[in-house]
Amino acid sequence: LNSSLNEIRLLHLSPGGDEDEFYCSLSIVSLDDRPQYEALSYVWGEDSDDTLPISLGGKTVQIRRNLHLALRGIRDPDCERILWIDALCINQGDVEERYTQVAIMGDIYSKAYCVLAYIG
Repeated sequence: LNSSLNEIRLLHLSPGGDEDEFYCSLSIVSLDDRPQYEALSYVWGEDSDDTLPISLGGKTVQIRRNLHLALRGIRDPDCERILWIDALCINQGDVEERYTQVAIMGDIYSKAYCVLAYIG
């Protein structure tokens, strides 16, 4: 991500039913372009071993159960949802990116057209 361009990743959550697998992809956008997205805030949970799979960009990745439940609750059966979710939109393995993205989280949440809160 190019921090000088105010770039963030957005998660594209494909439509589906309650029992369907999750199919997602990521895109890179600039906050300066005022992209339309929803931001999801949720409790990460305490047990990092408690994970479930999703398909992200054609690869299977493990996400925490709380996030999986939140995605299941907000997924639309007919329409794609475009979301910013810290655990998936920030490369958690890149310390510099994490630092930069955390510094602009206030902007990320305030520029979302809707902020969703999942409390479990």
